[in-house]
Amino acid sequence: MNFFEEKFISPFIPKSILLSSKFKLSDYKLLVHFHIISLFSTGFFYVYCRVMGLYNTSIGVLVSFIVSILGLVLLKKNFSYLYIAHLFTFSFFITFLSANIYAGLGINPAMVWFILFPLIPVSLLGLKSGVFWTLLSSSTFIILSIVFRMNNIDLNEISNELAFHSAMTNMLIGPLIVLILSSFAYKNKDAAIIELEKTNKEKQYLLSVLFHDLSNSLHVALNLTDPELTELMKIENMKKSVSKVHLASKNMDRLINHVKELQAIESGKKKLSLNNVSLSDVFKNLLIIFEQKLEEKSINIDLHMESDLLTVYAEEVSFSNSVINNIVSNAIKFSPENSTIDIWVREFDEEVEIRIQDYGFGIPAELRPLLFSLDKPTTRVGTKGEEGTGFGLPTAKRYMDMFSGSISYEYSDKEKMTGSLFKIVLPVGHKSS
Repeated sequence: MNFFEEKFISPFIPKSILLSSKFKLSDYKLLVHFHIISLFSTGFFYVYCRVMGLYNTSIGVLVSFIVSILGLVLLKKNFSYLYIAHLFTFSFFITFLSANIYAGLGINPAMVWFILFPLIPVSLLGLKSGVFWTLLSSSTFIILSIVFRMNNIDLNEISNELAFHSAMTNMLIGPLIVLILSSFAYKNKDAAIIELEKTNKEKQYLLSVLFHDLSNSLHVALNLTDPELTELMKIENMKKSVSKVHLASKNMDRLINHVKELQAIESGKKKLSLNNVSLSDVFKNLLIIFEQKLEEKSINIDLHMESDLLTVYAEEVSFSNSVINNIVSNAIKFSPENSTIDIWVREFDEEVEIRIQDYGFGIPAELRPLLFSLDKPTTRVGTKGEEGTGFGLPTAKRYMDMFSGSISYEYSDKEKMTGSLFKIVLPVGHKSS
């Protein structure tokens, strides 16, 4: 943010107004730009009109000057963008109309401003409103010109000498003002495009998170509802399977709701709510989610936890699915058959450390710097041909940052550069008073 925006633009755009408005930050910036430029230009023209003896014209200019101040005040008070933009447009309609009336209507030095008037509503309100204001201003100008001519009404207060001075002033100051307004509108358009691209990337990211994290629970539900398997199941086993399917379905529902919440968080409309998360519950859920995958590769998970009462301060759905499950899913994917995945959990210095270690072939050295980046693909095929998306670890890192935690990687065997050891450090859960 440059000095001008920081000192003169941002103070008039309360953050709270963006939460409830359909208009973007770039729209509000343009509206404030217009008000500030108007404040200086109408102030100059008001003084000019008074000095040159154009007293009636100065009244119309004063209207825009006052509205420029009023508009900035209303913005600070969280008034509607549309209300302020239409008020600003209306004030200039009055100013330009009065300038033309007191210049004799028809061809006159002030006519150029009326021609350029549509620039204001189109820039602030869009094409539809621009057409409305253009038709209104043009028809008003034409009707008044006809009425004044038919009734021999002449309110012209500009003499030939004044007309020359006025024309020269308009030619010097007018193009400069239009240039500044156009440059801000053009810059605003670029900012809007960048903002749109950012929004699209965020939506793609949210969808990627949803699809990636849903896949584990969906895999459980599909396997346990396989008709060939259910036919051979005993009643007892079927009850257990139904319970697991219910848990997987519940997990998917929580994930979908969480992604909706994440969308509100990304847009700044909501803050991520952190609570105490039971690690015992997280790992119980993990063993159910990955039961089938572990059986397929004959992999065993050894959990070494100091206490079943350990908690971390995080958001349960994202921590469980997007952090822990993502890392364990990768560990299963890259572990050989008949191997072990070790998970150590310990508390120290008001923090909890979780280490997840597998003994597979590890991550190639050239991919290590890109592990937590979304910009370049790091996805690889697992030991049994399992495919991935490359979103798991970047998503885990993003959430760990939100939790004020950390995540790091090293080889299980540093000499042979094989296996993976992920270390997660989080604030310990808050003790209940």
